[in-house]
Amino acid sequence: MRKKPIQMIFDYTSSSDMDLEDLALLDIIDLEDLQTIQDTFAKTNDVASIITDTDGKPITKPSNFCKICQIVRSTEIGKRRCERSDMILGEKAKKLMGPTYERCHSLGLIDASAPIIIGGKHVANWLIGQTNVKEINSKLIEEYAREIGADVDKMLDAYHDVHHMSIEKFENVLLLLSQFAKQISTLGYNNLRLIRELNERKLAEERLRESEAKLRTVVDTIPDLVWLKNTDGVYLICNSKFERFFGAKEAEIVGKTDYDFVEKELADFFTQKDKAAIGSDRPVMNEEEVVYADDGHREVLETINNPMYDSNGNLVGVLGIGRDITSHKIAEETLLQAKIEAELANRFKNEFIAIVSHELKTPLSSIIGFSEFLLDEMSGGMNEEQVKYINDIFKSGNHLLEVVNSILDISMIESGKIELYYELFSVSDAIDEVISILLPLALKKSIDIDVKIEMQLEDINADKTKFKQILYNLASNAIKFTPENGSVMLTGKQIDNMLQICVEDTGMGIPKENLEEIFNPFKQGYPYLTRIHGGTGLGLSIAKNFVELHNGSIWVESEVGKGSTFTFAIPI
Repeated sequence: MRKKPIQMIFDYTSSSDMDLEDLALLDIIDLEDLQTIQDTFAKTNDVASIITDTDGKPITKPSNFCKICQIVRSTEIGKRRCERSDMILGEKAKKLMGPTYERCHSLGLIDASAPIIIGGKHVANWLIGQTNVKEINSKLIEEYAREIGADVDKMLDAYHDVHHMSIEKFENVLLLLSQFAKQISTLGYNNLRLIRELNERKLAEERLRESEAKLRTVVDTIPDLVWLKNTDGVYLICNSKFERFFGAKEAEIVGKTDYDFVEKELADFFTQKDKAAIGSDRPVMNEEEVVYADDGHREVLETINNPMYDSNGNLVGVLGIGRDITSHKIAEETLLQAKIEAELANRFKNEFIAIVSHELKTPLSSIIGFSEFLLDEMSGGMNEEQVKYINDIFKSGNHLLEVVNSILDISMIESGKIELYYELFSVSDAIDEVISILLPLALKKSIDIDVKIEMQLEDINADKTKFKQILYNLASNAIKFTPENGSVMLTGKQIDNMLQICVEDTGMGIPKENLEEIFNPFKQGYPYLTRIHGGTGLGLSIAKNFVELHNGSIWVESEVGKGSTFTFAIPI
């Protein structure tokens, strides 16, 4: 008998990219198929055969086992020794990466093993043998039977039935076994790849289903109508809100068109918007009023139709989203109606104010005129108390006339009836005219008025009356709210094509929190001082409106306790 094992090259298919740590042969090859192959091989070649795992544990049932080996394996000791012998033989085959044979560790019969290697992992051994190639001393059989606790007579009888085979023939059978083991290895590897591919496909399908389910949940959660049509207007998908619109389930909608659910006129409108989105290759937005089929309620929808493309840039169809804007439209209409009513009420108010003011001006003019006549003592002498009363009447009349005029100005501004009459005039002359009117009031409080106008300041083209009114309102306020022995300064200069006038005082200043509203009608820096200093609270508002009518701007800088500076700028 040859002592050197047969050397063969096995082209076992291996793959390092697969996780084979827990791989077992029966994970990838059916046991019944494996058993059939083994039984056929054993019967055809008249050898015993079994396939075990790498620890020598049987995977298949024994095929064509001789009686003596059955007796040995029926004992506990014999079974352990046979499994150990199979494991040792398998390890040798694994190291050689090919088949090998040697005497078994039990009876000395010839056994052989071919490794089954899948994906580079040794998963099993295919064992054949239980063949006698040389006579064994019967005394050795008797000793071994006693050692493992088997019946000696049965062992001896069974030994005579052991199949005899020449070593040359056994090696030929081993060559055939090696080819079969290789085919099983290849079959296992192919099955493994197929299983992995199927698992990956199954995982991909599960992920796709999960993704579709999540997308469906998101789409159905959206409170808007969502749908997708192909280029022929046939519905592909829609959400639950859209189902309510058509009064049908998605399964009933998919595969149909608008003409199956709504009137032709509305269906034509939908089709037109789809074609417009496809033709322009951009989203198309429109508003439409629809009636829901499920309960008959109406909604105004803001609809966006957007052309949809696949990953290859091919046009799939049109994705549509319809958002309910009914409440917004109602709010807009309500707001518009309120605006119209407010404008109408404001017009009536302005007309009423104008009428009342004009009606007041006539008797006021008479009262002022007669009181002034009496003060001039043109009607005869009056005692001191009478003069005091007439003087109060004169002052109150003038104050009321000022209020009426201011209200008329505000009314005309708000109604848009104020017109500007442009003319060229000297800025210095206009300022002098205003100062001459305000000088008595300043002298009465011992307030110095200082005027600084740039020598090169050009004439200005503006409404002279409105310009003087702006200046008068700012300067009179400065004098009014500046304590005795204070000062007021007026400066004028040209900056680019703008005339800038500043009115600076040393008065009490304006609190920061009041600055934002200082130009609003009936607002003052210190409202509680109105009763002390008088005034309507309209002067600054009128000044601001007159400045803005000239396309100019006005602003204020102030610090409590130090004074205020009002500045306006208008085009020259």
